Amino acid sequence: MPKLNLLPPLEKKELELEAISYWLAFFCASLLMLVIVFTLLCFSSYLHLSILIGGQEKQIETAESDAKGQELIQIEEKINDINQKISKIDQLQHGFVCWTPILENISALVPNGIYLENLAFQAKNSEVKLSGHADLREQVIKLSERIEENSLFIDINDPLSNLISKEDINFTFDFKINTSTASCHFEG
Repeated sequence: MPKLNLLPPLEKKELELEAISYWLAFFCASLLMLVIVFTLLCFSSYLHLSILIGGQEKQIETAESDAKGQELIQIEEKINDINQKISKIDQLQHGFVCWTPILENISALVPNGIYLENLAFQAKNSEVKLSGHADLREQVIKLSERIEENSLFIDINDPLSNLISKEDINFTFDFKINTSTASCHFEG
């Protein structure tokens, strides 16, 4: 059956505007309801999460005040203290020169007939001053050659005064320790 609309055009326009305003009001009301529901969901989630966080903070406080928590805090403080001490020891050992192998090397280099009278160390710049007495010039030359051949010693100063006399010689040597080859091995 055909639809007949016998209303005048002005009333037709009013009916159309009324229908549009009805749908617009319905759409705005629906949108407002969705915003309210979304806001309520967000607010309830916020409340739920804040309650959970508050509970977690109380559990952390309880654990820290608990005897085990206190024990863990003390252990953590001890570990930090030990780490600081190890760091200081490492800094001290960085510039450390182990003199025992150096003395062993010097002792092995000294030929028969030579007597060491003075052995002075300057740890600051790893310098050694060696002085002594030799019966013959050849012994001093032999000691000089052995010191120069040893890779543990660098910047060797062998003064000419060591070679002036043939017999009954007081000699001196100045040299530095090659810290890259001088090392200590600690057992432990």
